[in-house]
Amino acid sequence: MGPQRARVLFFLVVLALSSWHLDISDNDSVVSRAALTAAIVEHGTVCIDAYHDGLGDKALVEGHYFSDKAPLPALMMVPFWWCAHRLGLTEAGERGLLTDGLKAWGGLLCGSLPFALIITLLWWRGRQRGWSARMGSPITVVLPLFGSFLFLYSGTFYNHVGGAFFILTCTFALEDDRPLSAGLWASAALLTDTALAILIAVQGVQLLLQGRWKAVFRLAFGLTPGIVGLIAWNLLITGSPFSFPAAHAANYPEMHGAVGFGATFFAALPQLLLGEYRGLFMYMPALLALFFIRYRKGWKALVLDPFLLPAVVLILAYSTQATWWGGWAYGPRYLCSSALLLWVFVITHLRWNLLANGVLLVLSAAGCLIAFMAKCTTGYGLPTEVKHPLLEWVIPSFVHGRFTEAQWPVWLGLSPGLSTAFFFLAFLAGMVVLSRVDDDLMMEP
Repeated sequence: MGPQRARVLFFLVVLALSSWHLDISDNDSVVSRAALTAAIVEHGTVCIDAYHDGLGDKALVEGHYFSDKAPLPALMMVPFWWCAHRLGLTEAGERGLLTDGLKAWGGLLCGSLPFALIITLLWWRGRQRGWSARMGSPITVVLPLFGSFLFLYSGTFYNHVGGAFFILTCTFALEDDRPLSAGLWASAALLTDTALAILIAVQGVQLLLQGRWKAVFRLAFGLTPGIVGLIAWNLLITGSPFSFPAAHAANYPEMHGAVGFGATFFAALPQLLLGEYRGLFMYMPALLALFFIRYRKGWKALVLDPFLLPAVVLILAYSTQATWWGGWAYGPRYLCSSALLLWVFVITHLRWNLLANGVLLVLSAAGCLIAFMAKCTTGYGLPTEVKHPLLEWVIPSFVHGRFTEAQWPVWLGLSPGLSTAFFFLAFLAGMVVLSRVDDDLMMEP
């Protein structure tokens, strides 16, 4: 099997597993994005007045309602949904073109697709950089991400996984000394999740500290489309170039000042890192390997590392955010990009040996067990007021067989329980296939 076919097969296997569950719920974040897509296709406007009844996540500007989300995920869906509508492949429902089909396809294209790209990119880069030889198996890269809160947001019309993918490609481009490409990827990240500007700014400062002025200029030039796009979007919605739709949230007045940042002084940090409510290390256990790293390059290299410091600063920033818990959520959903960059830092610097592989396998298996129980039952929609979501919601739901219907085999007629059983079998089979794909490449001359 050639490298190109191997990459395609690897990607398709991960995509199939990450799109087994496609979210069609009425979650406010999902509906807000879907409403923008539907409004453009059905009414030729970005105003979502036709869909705003009962929607919590919306901006109110001069008597009209708009999505309060960063625009790129919804805009990416527009040509696809327009074609589907023109070809008669979709029918209007009670909310016009804002249908379950739109939410499911949005979850596939904006959630499952970037998740599969992230894993495939990490696997392939690991082969190029020698990570694979040290880790012993591609499963060492794959399992921690399936066993994390990022997996819960695959198959969902959100922005977190897509933003994390753009940040990952941006950071890899910086590492490869391609700052212009990094800037273009960063533009996409800004238009997907505006808060990622914090992370990108830290990476720019790191270049300045290294005296890489040409790289800073090229990064800034690549960022121009994203900045111009945001300004244009703000002008279109709010009439002000620097006033974001989120700052006009109709139901969340705490977002009106600095989009909610700076509300507290790192008060939420312990909750974002530890504990069952929204703890990073609880919802991505493999990251505990950070504490086993012996970094030998010195503190200056640590400060300039494009993966570690930006991830940490974004975590600190969100610990001051007025809505740091993320509403109805599974894990610290705002930290998807930080978690991904920290994971790359781990697999780059961890001293791989039999013990490290064994510990990481145990942590990853624990993460998969937790994530799969949630994915197959409650999904990511865990109520804000539930302080022990795993013990109070996820585990009881799984034990009592309350499996979700948001699985494509269910839509074909299978029961939720049988579909869940097939998912576990498909996942095991998928891991075997991925291992064999990697083994076949190892034997290539």
